Amino acid sequence: MNHLLGRGSFASVFLGRQISNDAPAAVKVIDKRIFANQYNLKNIYCEIDIMKKMEHENIVRFMDVYQTSNNMYIITEYCPDGDLRGYLKKRKRLPEQEAINFLKDILRGFEYMSKRDIMHRDLKPANILVSNGKLKISDFGFARNL
Repeated sequence: MNHLLGRGSFASVFLGRQISNDAPAAVKVIDKRIFANQYNLKNIYCEIDIMKKMEHENIVRFMDVYQTSNNMYIITEYCPDGDLRGYLKKRKRLPEQEAINFLKDILRGFEYMSKRDIMHRDLKPANILVSNGKLKISDFGFARNL
């Protein structure tokens, strides 16, 4: 687990491997010192609770959560093509059909959350991951149940 995939305000995400089948996984590492602030602690547990409830092809799949004395580890599916922000930067333009398909993916994920009374509150290209031509909504750190 030494390949950094991304870094946020409170966590870093690394490429990991599932022990059972050696398949890749994303490992979000959160330093537990931020839990001294009760607001941060509430947000982390809310994020985990929301992710556990969701199972949809356009939402990053939650796999597990582990804790040590220093860190919390949230394990999710790995999306090999990075985030939409980087994807768009590389390509500059998308063919019309690909843009339409991407928009449909986002809307399907958004509709799924909406039907379950979940509000993401931080939807942006950096929080939408690309996996084999499909988009998946990720990072539920600001998400709330309505």
